[in-house]
Amino acid sequence: MGTGLSMASVNKIKELADAKEYSLAVEILDSQDLELSLNPQFLRTCGEVYQNVGRSADARKLYVKAHKMAPEGLNIMWALIEMYLERGYFELSKEYIELYKASAAFSEQETRKIQYIEKKMEK
Repeated sequence: MGTGLSMASVNKIKELADAKEYSLAVEILDSQDLELSLNPQFLRTCGEVYQNVGRSADARKLYVKAHKMAPEGLNIMWALIEMYLERGYFELSKEYIELYKASAAFSEQETRKIQYIEKKMEK
């Protein structure tokens, strides 16, 4: 990692991630010192970028750091659930699903989504 963490870079990474331009975002991301970030949602976004360019280990590191910074962050928990499911780590997925369920009041749609994932893991 290189030059620190500029606000312009943070905003550009967020903008590119929102547009799902992950390969462009990772070019900027790799020049940033993410240790300087105190924003767990930004770290989750950076993890999303890494995950979508096939850098799962980097994604996991940032998701876990973000979760430690904001253990109640539902978007962060959801990112961990999805990543662990994709990689076949069902026990870890289950742990985060339980945390997620304990942390939130769910809409009917969210309840169905969780039930679907739980059924999928049983198979």
